[in-house]
Amino acid sequence: MMKVEWKDEYNIGIASIDRQHQKLFVYLSDIRLALINDDQEEAIQKAIQNLIDYGIEHFSFEEALLKEGNYDLLDEHHELHNSYNEKLIRFKNKLVHNDDPMGTELIIFIKKWLLEHILVEDMKYINSFKSSGFKSSNMD
Repeated sequence: MMKVEWKDEYNIGIASIDRQHQKLFVYLSDIRLALINDDQEEAIQKAIQNLIDYGIEHFSFEEALLKEGNYDLLDEHHELHNSYNEKLIRFKNKLVHNDDPMGTELIIFIKKWLLEHILVEDMKYINSFKSSGFKSSNMD
């Protein structure tokens, strides 16, 4: 199963957001370890739920920053967050109903989504903030 680790090049330059992104990777690593160790289904479900819950917390924080910065694509960004959460919930439900042994698929989805979201979508608001002169220092 693919390795999951944070790399400095994933930083977007807002310390509070970078710390939260790192924590999302920790939760992803927890899921990976639970799957590798063939932990009981309950432990795997809990690991997934932790990622969902922390994701909601992080997304709320990030969206508040985007609102404060008058980010033009806030609605679209919010929809990306919602679709991610919905997909994770579907994975969790599949696991609960034993519909699919989806461990590798789950890890690939989360890691790919997080990296694409951080390196593409989140960078859009960083560039927008820089061009508008918005300072995010009060959010760190």
